[in-house]
Amino acid sequence: MFDRETVRKVLAECDEALKAVAERNGLALVRKHCTFSHTELPVAFKLVAKGEDGALTREAETFKQCAELVGLEPSMLGARFKSNGRIFRITGLNLRAQRFPVLAEDLSGKAFKFPAETVKRLVGLAADLNPQPAEVGGVA
Repeated sequence: MFDRETVRKVLAECDEALKAVAERNGLALVRKHCTFSHTELPVAFKLVAKGEDGALTREAETFKQCAELVGLEPSMLGARFKSNGRIFRITGLNLRAQRFPVLAEDLSGKAFKFPAETVKRLVGLAADLNPQPAEVGGVA
C-alpha cells in the first residue's frame, strides 16, 4: 500500500529510469505533480525537447509568448530567484491561473507556482543568481 515514504521511493526510481531514456535521446523529462491514495499512485511523465532555457514545454512556450501580459519579460524564462531561502528557476506560465500564473521549480526539480509580481520583484533582487552575458570589446 502507498504512504509518503513509499511514494517518494517509487517516484525517485521512476525518475532515474526515465531520465536515462531522456538523456540518451537528447530530451528532458518532466513529471507532473501527483496525488496518491492508499491503493493507487497515478503518475504522469512527459518527454520534451530541450532548449537553452531548459525543457521546451507548452508552459515554457506560453511564457515566451505571453510573459508581458503578466508584467514579466520573455527573457526571464529560466531566470533564478530566491524565496524563503530556496532557489527557484522559472519554467513557464499558466495564463488560466490568475493568482499564481508563474511556474517554477526548485533545485530538486519540484514544481511550484508564484504570483507574477512576486517573481518580478525576486528576479530583480537575484542578480547574483543569474549570470549576465560577458562584455564584448570592453563595452557592457
